[in-house]
Amino acid sequence: MSRIGALEWRVFRGDLKDENGEACFGYYYSRDLVVNRPSDTVFHCVAVQGNPATKQLLGYVEFYGVQRMIICLSNSYEGKEFLNCYAIDPISGSELDLKVDLLLPHEEVIAAYNYERIPQGAVEAAFHKVIPLGMMASFEKEKSRVISQSIDYALKNCGAKEGEMLMPEHVQKLSSLVMEKLEPFILHQISSSRKK
Repeated sequence: MSRIGALEWRVFRGDLKDENGEACFGYYYSRDLVVNRPSDTVFHCVAVQGNPATKQLLGYVEFYGVQRMIICLSNSYEGKEFLNCYAIDPISGSELDLKVDLLLPHEEVIAAYNYERIPQGAVEAAFHKVIPLGMMASFEKEKSRVISQSIDYALKNCGAKEGEMLMPEHVQKLSSLVMEKLEPFILHQISSSRKK
């Protein structure tokens, strides 16, 4: 890491004043901390757990179901026990009801800070689950856009005036114009599926 890179990293970690200071977060893939992880949804998640028995106030942040980080907010927590979680599907904007298990000993947090909780292939496995979901969402969005544009184009160019009843010749032209606009999308899908 270059001198500038090391300095930027220390600023990001929040330990600029103490070069030997502890990192402020660590990546965690040793086990899935999201107990009820949905198999069909990409999500962002933020969870905080206060545990007076362990005196820990831990946070968990996950982006797109892939980047998974734990944060020790305090090692001297004495408040009430609680666990709050907020999760959202970034594609639909809908809120998700996820459960996160943050019962981690302090040693696990330190190990995560030291990059020791990223088993080989774990990040790739997380991506392997998420990428098909993103691709499907992208396909559905594009399909809806193409169909909508095709229908709009056909209605504007079939010869019928707005509000006018569609006659058989309009319907025939309408279907022809819709197919004309859909053809590139359909051919692309056929070509893509043949390559697979």
